[in-house]
Amino acid sequence: MIADEQFKWFYWIGPILGVASLGMLLNMSVNYLRKVVIPRSRGRRVD
Repeated sequence: MIADEQFKWFYWIGPILGVASLGMLLNMSVNYLRKVVIPRSRGRRVD
């Protein structure tokens, strides 16, 4: 059964891991926009 004692740890750490993963993806997207897309659209060279 999925709700056995050995799987109870997932119920508290699952939301934390999900929010952390979404935060990391959002952070990478914002940094990509800030460091690559915006300078490229302004005509600057991107290394």
